[in-house]
Amino acid sequence: MLLYGELINETDTPQEILAITGTFYDGQGQVVAGEEQSFEYIPVEVLPPGARTPFELIVDGAQAAVSYELRAQFEPSDAQVSQNFEFSDLDQWIDELEAYRIEGTIRNVGAPLTDYLTILAVLYDSQGNVLNFGEYLEPYPRSLTTDATASFDFVIDPPHEGTVRYELIAFGR
Repeated sequence: MLLYGELINETDTPQEILAITGTFYDGQGQVVAGEEQSFEYIPVEVLPPGARTPFELIVDGAQAAVSYELRAQFEPSDAQVSQNFEFSDLDQWIDELEAYRIEGTIRNVGAPLTDYLTILAVLYDSQGNVLNFGEYLEPYPRSLTTDATASFDFVIDPPHEGTVRYELIAFGR
């Protein structure tokens, strides 16, 4: 089973994301998969106050799951992560290989980056559920000093059926 979701930091301090786990149940309320059978992928390590990030959870042996309970583990962090970016020149389409494509330009309106830049494209359905996401990671953003721009091009393979909107999120340090 593949599950997409979104974490939101509703605290007033940066939070280091340690894990996302879950318990999965069949129609009779019996556990069909537990925490030891779930494997998460979270594209960021530290989530600033008020920020959100998508995640992916792969669950072995939960094909018959009809309900689940998720748990996120996190702890306060001293890491300072910037979200001072603007997006422009955006275009999106489905390409000939059925991938969802988004391209555009990002501008750093904050302090120069010294460590990394991660840009996320999150696809949502009409109920606001995460359908899928893509990640653009630039480990050496020396060109993104204050007011500098860079282009990006996302290629998000299926699933993306039912996408009604997308959102771009950027984290840097």
